[in-house]
Parts: sequence; structure tokens; C-alpha cells
Amino acid sequence: MISNPGAGIGIVLYVLVVLALAVLSIVATVVLIRLALVARRTLVVTTSLQEARLELVREQTARVQADDGDAGDPYAPGSGPSGPAA
Repeated sequence: MISNPGAGIGIVLYVLVVLALAVLSIVATVVLIRLALVARRTLVVTTSLQEARLELVREQTARVQADDGDAGDPYAPGSGPSGPAA
């Protein structure tokens, strides 16, 4: 059997390249999973903030509508200018 010294280096290089690609794929998978988890967490926080904002707008709207019923209050919304200068 004829032994070629360059063939051993080629096999070692091939194994190193395969191992490097395997490690790279594992690292890429971990990065993608962590990115997906962060995106999910961000989406949950954003959704809860939007719900809180909507609830605040509803409360403010209800408060303004309740204040419109105060006809005798000069500072009620929609009462217009009053006093001697008006």
C-alpha cells in the first residue's frame, strides 16, 4: 500500500472544517433562540403597555363625559367663556 503524506493532512483538515461548521451551526442556533425569546418578551411588554394606554384613554374619556354633565361649573369642558370679560 502506497502512503501519501499529504492525504493525512487533507483528512485532518476535512475533519477540522466539519467540526468548525458544526460548532458554528450550534452557536447560530443558540443565538436565534435567544433572539426569539427576547422578541417574544418585547412583544408581551409592548402589548401590556398598549392595553394600559387603552385603559387610560377609556378612563379619561369617561371622566370627560362625566364632567360634561356639570352645567353649573364654569370650568367644565364646553361651558365657554364666562365672567365680565366675556
